[in-house]
Amino acid sequence: MTFPRLLAAIAVILFLLLSPTNGYTQWVVQQVPTTERLTDVYFADTREGWVSSWSGIFHTIDGGVTWIQESASPTFSLSGINANECWGAGLQDTILHTTDGGTTWLSLNVGRFLNLDSVRVLTKVYFFDDHFGWIGALGWKGSRDLSVFAKTSDAGITWVPNPGSIHVQISSPYPLIQFIDHDYGVLTGYWSPFYRTRDGGESWDSLSYFGYTKRMDLQFTSKQNGWASSDGPGLMTSLFNTTDSGSHWEAKLNFQCSDLSTYFRFADSLDGWVAQSTCLNGSHTEIWHTSDGGSNWDLQYSYAPSFYFRASKVFLIDKLHSWIVGEHGIVLRTTNGGMVGVKRAGNELPLGYELSQNYPNPFNPVTTISFAVPSQSRVKITIFNSLGSRIKLLIDEDLEPGVHTVRWSGCNEANLLMASSVYLCEMMAWAFDKPVVRAVRKIVLLR
Repeated sequence: MTFPRLLAAIAVILFLLLSPTNGYTQWVVQQVPTTERLTDVYFADTREGWVSSWSGIFHTIDGGVTWIQESASPTFSLSGINANECWGAGLQDTILHTTDGGTTWLSLNVGRFLNLDSVRVLTKVYFFDDHFGWIGALGWKGSRDLSVFAKTSDAGITWVPNPGSIHVQISSPYPLIQFIDHDYGVLTGYWSPFYRTRDGGESWDSLSYFGYTKRMDLQFTSKQNGWASSDGPGLMTSLFNTTDSGSHWEAKLNFQCSDLSTYFRFADSLDGWVAQSTCLNGSHTEIWHTSDGGSNWDLQYSYAPSFYFRASKVFLIDKLHSWIVGEHGIVLRTTNGGMVGVKRAGNELPLGYELSQNYPNPFNPVTTISFAVPSQSRVKITIFNSLGSRIKLLIDEDLEPGVHTVRWSGCNEANLLMASSVYLCEMMAWAFDKPVVRAVRKIVLLR
């Protein structure tokens, strides 16, 4: 290899190593059979879980490869206990409850317990165990809107509204609530400060105020260590952390041009994932990861389909298995914590759409591109130059589920050899006659 070509090769390799899209991350795209926005998600283990939406509740027993609709009632909040028991809340004054893994869903009327003239929507359901739970409701009392919280200690048979005079303090229709044990819990809402109880909700004290008015997500990994996302000045959202039970909060991550859609989950005090929608460099959703308690963050994955996608909930069961739900029935899933370069084992069907990095890369004269399709889909694989001009259409056809490969010999549509450069490989996929994924990888041709 001549010295100029050696320098070019080193420059290309450095470019790849420093690029945020180097390699591939194991975030795959799954499609629930609905075009509605997914509002919540719960998984009992790596394979069995539920998602909720305006079109109802959907259930999977294979990690999200296939989904079965179990309820057609609009549902905005889910709270699962195990693989058999799950709760759902939605329109009017009825919560849904299954104790047999979704085979049957019972409807429980809670309106008579809420001291409201009428209930418009149940905005939150949260169960700490199979007996102790909370709901949030929005309705009318007299001539005004009113938000109400209620607590149950008998698995939803009876509810006590506004324990600890919380109705005076909380007016948010979008509550966030979590309990560390039966006594210690934290509570906030979209337009409210933070509150804490140490006696199971019988009394509440205020935590320090931070951010602006709009709370998006909340999680405490212990009584001392907690996280919350909130809006900021302009179009900014921030992720805040407390290590002293909410007495002080510190902004750990700030997003500019954010769409008030910043959701997160931590597996422990160190490992956490944040999904946020941004309008910087085009509308897309970013997934950020920390492994040191928020001191440092890495951009793990950027999802930019041709349609608008906004995340609405993050859920994880451990450091490896996470789900992010959002617009258009889309689920983003990882089974290895989103880390780079971890392959799927065996002949298992793909869990979602995935475009892997080509191999070899850099290449000359031929490279192989692998991609995964979880269900029958129309797939288009196209090569572009760095200016966005189309160089070569490699595939455009309907494909069966599985892992597929296609080769590129470095030629354009006229079968002329292309020069050494960085090219872009784009994967577009359609399911149910709707685009479900767009993924791009850098390909380096070095002659």
